[in-house]
Amino acid sequence: MTLTKEQGLRVTAQVAVVLLILVAAYAVMLHLQVGDLESTVDRAQAETQKVAQDAAAGRKKLQDELNAANARASAMEAKLRQADSLKALLAKVEPQVTPVLEAAAKAGSPKRARPCSRARPDRPDRSRR
Repeated sequence: MTLTKEQGLRVTAQVAVVLLILVAAYAVMLHLQVGDLESTVDRAQAETQKVAQDAAAGRKKLQDELNAANARASAMEAKLRQADSLKALLAKVEPQVTPVLEAAAKAGSPKRARPCSRARPDRPDRSRR
């Protein structure tokens, strides 16, 4: 089987067209893949930005909680220092106060004073019955 020059050119042109169609189809497929990848990258960037914002909000919340805990700890330390100073003051005063309190305890409790018997205008006087 011999090919004429004209047949060879026609076959070559047909092969070139088929190859061109295959290359065009491959290019379209790559273009679609690039579009999918770009949309995936956009979604990933949006999610990354949201995660970064959530992390910043969480970090701020934790920092606020830490500051509040530090303030509470500082207040408790101040109360502890005050209690320690009151204990020291009591230890200083106790030797002087103890004998007085013991003497008062031995002497008994003072009698209750009788309440004032003033007549109240809204109640009748019952003391004169």
